[in-house]
Amino acid sequence: MEAVLNQTLKELEVICINDGSDDATIDILKEYAGKDSRIVLVDKENEGYAISLNLGISMAHGEYLAVLDPDDFPSLNMYEILYNKAKEYGLDFVKADFYRYSSLLGSVKCKIIEDRNYYNKLLTDFSIKESGIDSSTWSGIYKTDFVRDNNIKHLEKPGVSFCDQGFSFQIYMYAQRGMFLDIPLYNYRVDAVGSSMKCRKRPFLINDEYLALEDFISSNDDMSKFFPLLYYKKWYYYMWNYHRILPIYRPAVLLRMRKEFIDSEKQGHLNLEFFSTSLKHKLSMLIKNPFLFMLKIENEEKILKQRSWNMDIEKYFEDVNAQKQIDKLARKYKNKKIVIYGAGLYCRTLFENYDMSKLHIAAVADRSFEGAAKRDFFGQNCISPYELKEFDCDVILLGVQEMLKILDYLEDELLADTKNERVKIRPLIRKPFIYAIKEFFKNR
Repeated sequence: MEAVLNQTLKELEVICINDGSDDATIDILKEYAGKDSRIVLVDKENEGYAISLNLGISMAHGEYLAVLDPDDFPSLNMYEILYNKAKEYGLDFVKADFYRYSSLLGSVKCKIIEDRNYYNKLLTDFSIKESGIDSSTWSGIYKTDFVRDNNIKHLEKPGVSFCDQGFSFQIYMYAQRGMFLDIPLYNYRVDAVGSSMKCRKRPFLINDEYLALEDFISSNDDMSKFFPLLYYKKWYYYMWNYHRILPIYRPAVLLRMRKEFIDSEKQGHLNLEFFSTSLKHKLSMLIKNPFLFMLKIENEEKILKQRSWNMDIEKYFEDVNAQKQIDKLARKYKNKKIVIYGAGLYCRTLFENYDMSKLHIAAVADRSFEGAAKRDFFGQNCISPYELKEFDCDVILLGVQEMLKILDYLEDELLADTKNERVKIRPLIRKPFIYAIKEFFKNR
């Protein structure tokens, strides 16, 4: 509340809705309301998060409106920056990057859109693939008349989770003027006690959002161009949901996901324009053999966890004879332009302890270099993942622990439909078969 009331933009109406809480929330809100006339307090019975949000939108008097989750907090100048930009360009909406905030780990900058070419400029078409990354409502502001004139609302259903999915997608469908800013202005708290996103026992809430969107688009011919974006987002968030929920629900989630994609194909709506070849292959596997698909992704998840939590990196490199592997790569890719992906502990340990000079390294790519004032990694040319899309290289070597995850990211998202779509991607250090066998029997 303090972060809202102390905004540099003073002309605010702060609508606080107490949705039937049985703690001291209403008393705290009344105390604030007694001190600040900008606060409008609503005390009502518990009806659900979406109903409360829709009520707040219907009550708003301001030219623009914003949604603020009670667990999070905006930067003190957030709404002034967004409002000034919205007025300057006459925008239906404007959104900005944000921080994932943890009380223990601090803040990590997050992008709401991958391609920097879409930042800080007026956009008029949001059926683009890049719109698939972001589904937040709290990261921006929306013109009040625009929201009401198009009857944009949150889907009213039990629970809190995923209300922003449908709302943000409707914003993209109707907006004629919008903008994304590359400055982080919002702090999204990831360690809030009782957060709905941590509830792992509601596996199908997200499905309701996307089925409602699919029904709406299919009944409005002028919105059909949004089908590719819808199915791209659907796959992305359904798989995210799969990994989020309790394992006991996962088979049912995959089977329902499979049924929805099959139904969409039968109805003639399924459009995979934004799917890479790799994603199409995965969808095909899910449809043809869902249980084999589940075994595959469960095995990948298990490997990632083992590598993330059980690896003594220095000993591992000794055991797999890292220097011999590096020298072999140098001979194999002699005179080839190599990009090393990764600048974390895994890759840093290699550069600190092994001779990498024989590799023809054209650059090192890592998210930490994105927007960094100073890029420095053992004297190498440092680039962001985005720059990798058009970077001149012959092979990408993965210098990370979570190789399968990064491989999927590069093939399915970052490099899909770019100059480097067919560039070879290989591990910098492989786990020899004999080592894997020894590790298997050791852990039994």
